[in-house]
Amino acid sequence: MLGKVFNKSFVKIVDLLKTRGGVIVPAFTFAFAAELVLDETDVRKELQRLVEPVSDMLVPIFFITVSAKTNLCVLNLIDPRNREGSIIAVFPILVAILGKVLAGYIFFN
Repeated sequence: MLGKVFNKSFVKIVDLLKTRGGVIVPAFTFAFAAELVLDETDVRKELQRLVEPVSDMLVPIFFITVSAKTNLCVLNLIDPRNREGSIIAVFPILVAILGKVLAGYIFFN
């Protein structure tokens, strides 16, 4: 019943957005927002069970796509033009290593 009310307004919004991919991007956005809202309800386990196959398919595609577009040349420490990229890449790695060392030290002491 609510679908009949919202489907026309959803299509109008999609037409106004003119996103690349047509209706698929707003549909996924709407589904994501609905999942966030329904996560606080009793149906969240059922929702999670239904979403898992979709996420099992889309998450690897996302990481493969991002990895394929990654330019590793910016991590060349020898080239002075890459100094900013190197700092941005090295900083989180150092923070992660330091966090693991501190967590291990605190755990064993």
